[in-house]
Amino acid sequence: MLGDGVARDVVATLAAGIASFLWVKMFGWLASNDVLERKLSRKLVHVSSGPLFMLFSWPLFSSTPKARFFAAIVPLLQAARLAAIGGGGMK
Repeated sequence: MLGDGVARDVVATLAAGIASFLWVKMFGWLASNDVLERKLSRKLVHVSSGPLFMLFSWPLFSSTPKARFFAAIVPLLQAARLAAIGGGGMK
């Protein structure tokens, strides 16, 4: 449907970005509603995010050389979000 090119990589980046954001928010919700302790929630996010990203989103990207740059956008955005939160720029 999307072929093996930039369109596929853009869609994969958006899907992986939305999924990773929702994954982090889900654990935040679980911690804020006292389903999980905050410390355990953070640890579960850290332990699970990388492997889940590799297992479920990498196959979505094309086999072109540019795909690696699109795949790198998602962790970079998460790192920027964490840096902004840590620096007081976001809540």
